Amino acid sequence: MLATFALSSLDRLARLLPAAWIYALARLAGRVAPPIFERRRQTVRANLQILRPEWSPQRLDKATTRVFQENCAYYADMARLATMTPQQALKRLDVEGLDLLRDAQAAGQGVVVAGAHVGNPEFVVRALSAVGLECAALVEPLSDERRMRAMQARRDAAGVRTIPATISGIKEAVRYVRQGGILAVLADRDIQGGGSCVPFRQRQARFPSGPADIALRTHAALLFCLTPRANGPARGDRFRVQFFATEPLLRSDNPGLDVRANTANLVRLMEPHLTLHADQWRLFESPWKPCRDSAYIDPAGHARPVSKSHA
Repeated sequence: MLATFALSSLDRLARLLPAAWIYALARLAGRVAPPIFERRRQTVRANLQILRPEWSPQRLDKATTRVFQENCAYYADMARLATMTPQQALKRLDVEGLDLLRDAQAAGQGVVVAGAHVGNPEFVVRALSAVGLECAALVEPLSDERRMRAMQARRDAAGVRTIPATISGIKEAVRYVRQGGILAVLADRDIQGGGSCVPFRQRQARFPSGPADIALRTHAALLFCLTPRANGPARGDRFRVQFFATEPLLRSDNPGLDVRANTANLVRLMEPHLTLHADQWRLFESPWKPCRDSAYIDPAGHARPVSKSHA
């Protein structure tokens, strides 16, 4: 209820106030929030301590506040994005590696773009249409149905095409990618608990297996995209967008192992970037929950890169 009211208020303010004021309010809200959400504050701080063990207690506390501020700024982004055209959204981005996306499309492949809760990936989904690349986002469900409807309304207003991460939605996403579409999927938060247990910061951590699974099913290209805020946590709506190639997909006669191995490769690519931008990583759960999977063993020698003969 409170979150829905805050979103509605931000929508109105985004049309009335300068951007600098909106983000100043987001930083203020993010400073007030940690003591109110004490359990989440503890989780964020514990995550940061694993990511950046060299940080002092004071720096960890400051970074924890910044994560909350960044989360508030995300909602400010969504309110502002609803007022922007794709061309206006594109002007807020400094993009690197877009040729990776174009090359995959030119080869007739669908593309799965794995992202993270860093900055605002939805700006990229909105802006890609300005350069002739249509994209859909597979979105995670929220436990608060009213808040979910409110977020969907903002995405619709911003022109962000979404597919829900439900059983029927995943089938739709697979069809979309097989038809050559670009699908954005967040790859750092295992909401439904069915992900893969893989190494992350020298511990076993659970990450969603959806990006690797969909890429394997559809023989699509798999890329990683990072979207940190250019001027630091909650500092305006300018983003540095970086596309990265992943390792060639591994495929064997064991589909479960393939998904886990390719998820591990993706997480290995993501790890230094999530560590670098730890104070912008909006993760309020621990990925290091006890894993029921067996300890991860690199399947080198037991799987082979996907070749055209497997497509």
